[in-house]
Amino acid sequence: MPQTFLELYHEFVAEFTNAPKDYHEFIAIATIGTAIGNKISLPWGDNNLYPNLWLILVGESSRLHKGTALKVGQKLMYLLQQNINQKILYPNEFSHEKILKNIAENPAGVFYHGEFKTLNEMFNKNYLLSTKSMLTDFYDGTPVPYQRELLQDGFKIEEAAFSIQSTSNLAWLLNSKTAEDIESGFLARFMIVPAYKVTGRKQRRFIFYRQCLQI
Repeated sequence: MPQTFLELYHEFVAEFTNAPKDYHEFIAIATIGTAIGNKISLPWGDNNLYPNLWLILVGESSRLHKGTALKVGQKLMYLLQQNINQKILYPNEFSHEKILKNIAENPAGVFYHGEFKTLNEMFNKNYLLSTKSMLTDFYDGTPVPYQRELLQDGFKIEEAAFSIQSTSNLAWLLNSKTAEDIESGFLARFMIVPAYKVTGRKQRRFIFYRQCLQI
């Protein structure tokens, strides 16, 4: 019987990292969701539910290899982006107008940030405060297209289904969250994935990324 994507994924990452299995499980699921984007949905009232996930891998720095787990999914999405010649990965830094235009061009992309602290601090800058609240609204779907008219041009965002994947240590996540983030629902939309111990590691490696692109 053919192996599933999750089975292949776990077999692959076990060859070179002992990051906790839970990290890989959720990154693999989020990767599938990003690849599907807004092509498949479930009806929910007058809206649609898409398979996009917002994730924060939480655990001790260095020992649990959160960044390594995150980068496997990021590499897959980078290769898929090259393979289909469509932008999937959103930029790491951006202005309010630029990121909205990116989402308008591809409403089912993904943000990758190695540290959620960096992402949150960026969103808390004055020129991006409205971006955070807008992305929070987009998480719940866009049953009516978001339209923006500018002096020289305009754009609209339909069927938004983008993902956010990041990492954090527990101390920072507990100490730095603000009342505004909680009340606005920004943090509530993230799935927190904790882990406490590493798994075993094998010593050999094999080709995997190419197999995934063929699935």
